[in-house]
Amino acid sequence: MKLKRFDNMNVVPFIDVMLVLLAMVLMVSTFINQNQMQIELPQASSEQKLSKEEGSTISVTANNEIIIDKKTMSLEEAKAYLIALPLTTPIQFHSDKHSYFGIFVQLTDVLKTHGHENIHIVTENEK
Repeated sequence: MKLKRFDNMNVVPFIDVMLVLLAMVLMVSTFINQNQMQIELPQASSEQKLSKEEGSTISVTANNEIIIDKKTMSLEEAKAYLIALPLTTPIQFHSDKHSYFGIFVQLTDVLKTHGHENIHIVTENEK
């Protein structure tokens, strides 16, 4: 049995696979880059500097999505998560000015009911 000599290699399928992988990497990297949520904070005339303490961050977007410590949660999951936090944890509350006010009230009610007192409501300074 005589083996056929291998003189050339078809690289077109290899190039196709590499282009698909490149496209996937580019799409994923833009999704990771755009993971920053856009929250338009309400304005207030009183100003107090926010400390850089380590703690928990609650964000409510304009679409009423609840994000706590970079994890999207439902209202019930958020309540359970906040109940489990230690009472000494500083909490920063970022809420979009177009979000549903009831979510803010319910989450702050859970925090106050369970004894959290180190709550900071983040706003923009009025211009």
